[in-house]
Amino acid sequence: PLPWLMKGKRGNDSAIMQITEVQMSLKKLTTTAVRQAIAEFDRLGREKFLDRYGFAEAREYFLMHKGRAYDSKAIVGVAHKFLPNGRVLPAQKFSGGISGAAAELEKLGFVVQAGSLAA
Repeated sequence: PLPWLMKGKRGNDSAIMQITEVQMSLKKLTTTAVRQAIAEFDRLGREKFLDRYGFAEAREYFLMHKGRAYDSKAIVGVAHKFLPNGRVLPAQKFSGGISGAAAELEKLGFVVQAGSLAA
């Protein structure tokens, strides 16, 4: 194998470890946690929800739930605080795209719409 990965001799080892931890964290997402994040989004409103947790408006992927569109990455990040020992997963730590948040939402049975929302 790659001995430098095992011995921690390279400067990017912690970055590799963080990426792996985030990927594992995304896999722990639950339907209940996502629904709790959606409820908080509804309670606060989009602007306040995104601002409170440091997320930007979604550009391409939207969680569709009960006829409403939600910023998929923000929902996934905030849903992590509803997991055991959870805390919000910061926006800069993971992808909101098809290989990140959107994919995990779809695995849980949620509908994710790609593309901009038509007015």
